[in-house]
Amino acid sequence: MTLTEFLLARIAEDEKWRWHIDYCRALDDGACDCQATERVLAECDAKRRRLALLDAVNDERVPRLSIYLRDLLPRLEALPYADHPDYRQEWKP
Repeated sequence: MTLTEFLLARIAEDEKWRWHIDYCRALDDGACDCQATERVLAECDAKRRRLALLDAVNDERVPRLSIYLRDLLPRLEALPYADHPDYRQEWKP
């Protein structure tokens, strides 16, 4: 599994809102008004767009980004998932 594949899989999991059932206190009352789902969906969209931009940079469709940044940015995106069993220690920035 590549780092990009790992990130896309985690983003897809985030979009399924499994975290929301576990963490939203409002669900105890039966109605959620925390608006966290909209924020998470926006974050997922932003992450996908950043990954697409990095892929474009790697395919030379956009101006060159330094090799250091091309390598570092996906690693930074993956940090919130460092406790996931599929996360590889070699991906640490």
